[in-house]
Amino acid sequence: MDGVWIEGVSEGVEVMGSGRLVMNMGKIEFTSGEGNYGVKVGETADATLMGTEIRGTGMGYGVYISGGAVMLSGLNISKVEKGVEVTNGRLKMNMGSITVKSGAGNGNYGVGVWVSGMATAHLTDVMIEGTDGTGKGTGVVMEGGTVVMDGVKISKVGVGVEVMGSGGLVMKGGRLSLRVGAVGMG
Repeated sequence: MDGVWIEGVSEGVEVMGSGRLVMNMGKIEFTSGEGNYGVKVGETADATLMGTEIRGTGMGYGVYISGGAVMLSGLNISKVEKGVEVTNGRLKMNMGSITVKSGAGNGNYGVGVWVSGMATAHLTDVMIEGTDGTGKGTGVVMEGGTVVMDGVKISKVGVGVEVMGSGGLVMKGGRLSLRVGAVGMG
């Protein structure tokens, strides 16, 4: 799919089974709602998105991965609760940005990348930031699996990287720019 625009939907593109998606320079705008998403990949599917913009309206996932292999290059995700969630499968994200919502606390905030289960995520030269200077939200949450961050810049969030449970985390280069009182790693 080259230059395709998808707008006004609750679920943008879903790739399951042994399906394959290649999307270049398109745009997905989805409506707000718990469980809504821009792109969903599962089972043994394969997805490559290049130069694509994914925009929500405050809730939902930019990209939700429950299996398969996903490559995101130069992808820009904004106005979402979770930029990318990976519960199983493999994610490679090169360049691009994730802007997550800030909120009033009580869990009403965004997470840039959430990795759990047996998932692996490799982020290179990615920028993750909150929507304003209030410092709410979390850049990366690792609740299992493996996360490698190379040259990742995280700013305008309350917690840079949160590590829970088991798994492996590697950080090379990059920058955490947080407000006074925020947590770099929790």
